[in-house]
Amino acid sequence: MRVLLIQVDGKWPNLALMKLSTWHKMRGDSVALLRPRRYDWRHFGKPKILEIKPPKGFTPDIAYISCIFTWNAPLAHGMAEMLRAEGVKVFIGGSGVDLKTTLPDEVEHLRPDYDLYGVDYSMGFLTRGCIRHCPWCIVPKKEGYIKRWSELREFMHPRHRKLMLLDNNLLAHPEAVEMLRELAYLSRVKGLKVCFTQGLDIRLVTPEIARLLKRIDYRDPEFKKKALYFAWDNPSEEEQVVRGIKTLVENGVPKSYLRFYALIGYGVKAEDYTWDYFLRNDWHRYEVLGKLGVKMIPMIYNDRRDLPLARAFRRWVFHARKARLKRLGELESFITFLRHEYPNILRGELPQEVLREKGQTTLHVSG
Repeated sequence: MRVLLIQVDGKWPNLALMKLSTWHKMRGDSVALLRPRRYDWRHFGKPKILEIKPPKGFTPDIAYISCIFTWNAPLAHGMAEMLRAEGVKVFIGGSGVDLKTTLPDEVEHLRPDYDLYGVDYSMGFLTRGCIRHCPWCIVPKKEGYIKRWSELREFMHPRHRKLMLLDNNLLAHPEAVEMLRELAYLSRVKGLKVCFTQGLDIRLVTPEIARLLKRIDYRDPEFKKKALYFAWDNPSEEEQVVRGIKTLVENGVPKSYLRFYALIGYGVKAEDYTWDYFLRNDWHRYEVLGKLGVKMIPMIYNDRRDLPLARAFRRWVFHARKARLKRLGELESFITFLRHEYPNILRGELPQEVLREKGQTTLHVSG
């Protein structure tokens, strides 16, 4: 049997498809991976020509389509229709199309086929679910309450010395300390590098957890730089965030290695996202983290295009922050950046390049 695995979106290797690859190869099936050209349905609309091009000479009998983001669901369904019209048996899943569809247990707990993507690191979940109920997050609906999911040996390749954990709230599990101890031991004995790519819950950091994290060789997703990821999405949780950072630093985790995702633009209308709102909610978090020596990673909710000030801020943080910074200071540096790159924002108009459709509300920003 010839099996075609299609990853519609997502920049990382698809864990579900790698497990399906393992399962089918165990049965003697031929497996091929297809990653279509990156396409965002939200911004570009329905493609004029929809093509599916498996490897030359590979005619699939069965296809699995994985779609992570809801805005690409029409693209995934379109691919499924085309394949079914050619007599291919199609299965479609992923959080972009269905939060309830899961892999069978006999597939879910197989070691992923890392050769499918040619990666030299392992991926997986030690835990699933979360204790929180953040309104912007699909994890509680998709995975439920925090639970132990698998042992590390289940998905860790014996030759790999790099590990990307996908847990959404590992520290919330009662066995978090034991799991961190195992990671610390492997870092010391086998040189294991660990990326907590989804971030850890800063509100749950204790001195014991901080000391264990210090012993782990934590890294960024490329496993090149030291980086430990957390999140500060709700401005009202400032006290808990600051306390968690101080606990980490006091127990030997350098502040320069800390990275904080910061959700921007959730639950606010475009006309209400004023300069004052920006200063109180988004700039304030940036300033607090900056004074503590911690880096902020702005994450705009649903990649909203109707918040040009937020998008300009994200660009400044990622690419232009150092310009004129020492001479002008943080806020004046950003304002100077706006004057040069986005002058219409300071004049109370939306930049024309970010307008997607007529009738958008004008953003009023005081200079």
